[in-house]
Amino acid sequence: MSASLRDYIESIVSVTDEEFDQILSCFVPMTVAKGEVLLQQENVCHYFYFVESGAIRMYTIRESGEESTRYINTEGQFGTALVSFMTHQPSFEAIQAIEKTELQRISYTRFYELTKKLPAWQQLYITLLERALQYNIFRLETFLTMDAHARYEWLTQSHPDFPKRFPVKMLSSFLGISRETLSRLRALP
Repeated sequence: MSASLRDYIESIVSVTDEEFDQILSCFVPMTVAKGEVLLQQENVCHYFYFVESGAIRMYTIRESGEESTRYINTEGQFGTALVSFMTHQPSFEAIQAIEKTELQRISYTRFYELTKKLPAWQQLYITLLERALQYNIFRLETFLTMDAHARYEWLTQSHPDFPKRFPVKMLSSFLGISRETLSRLRALP
């Protein structure tokens, strides 16, 4: 049984043991190696992932070959290429394991079956969509209003483990600043 998945679900909605068993039966546990790509850019995303341990990232690769990390999901979080998952259209982004990662994976079909069967799952999905929207709006606003120092301060306050856990190259692309700028900011007292 996935205790962390249940904890996460119950932090949003209440579920009975029977409902949770029904939810859990739709998930497939999997382990992925550091660097393993779960979704290639321009492929359709068929899965929604829950991170039990480790970390995954959603990122794009520009024509220049430069990577831009949009989101990092760590333990106790859901993650997917949401627009591709919902629309079954090719994804603008890729998904990759940043570390050796233990996941619970649910397919598009099983995910939406649960939304029809369980009101609690439907409410969970609505909450996930609302949080994704809020986060994406926040990211857009920070890129418009925060300078590099303010972005780094936000990172160290909201994700204090990230600077020690993930490479400078990935974090700089996540913050939308150069590696050199991030290195200078990290060196400040």
